[in-house]
Amino acid sequence: MDQMRFADSGANGGSGLLDQLDVLIRLYEGAIQFLQEAQQRLQDGREDFSEPLGRARRIIEEFQRTLDVEACVEVTRHLRDLYAFMIESIDKARATVAADPLGPVIHQLGVLLEGWKGAQPLLDR
Repeated sequence: MDQMRFADSGANGGSGLLDQLDVLIRLYEGAIQFLQEAQQRLQDGREDFSEPLGRARRIIEEFQRTLDVEACVEVTRHLRDLYAFMIESIDKARATVAADPLGPVIHQLGVLLEGWKGAQPLLDR
């Protein structure tokens, strides 16, 4: 549907697709966790907010790199734009030392995460 090239490699008894989906879900959860950590540090006036911001940014950059243009051009284009917005927002939070730009990024990642979690039972059949 969306981004990763989910090809069942057959490695784990044919569960390659579910394994890849599990990794993707964990990456989304990690990005959200890093952004929430950075957001809290910014709100607390702490100076050590850059590390979790950088980690979240790298995860989102990887999402961008793994988009499969041939799977669905329209969805890929929208996701590329959404990921670009997320990266710009992270950069804005870092440059302005403000937590506000991170809220919409956390929300959008959460929406995408729920979509991926919803796909899990369909693939588990």
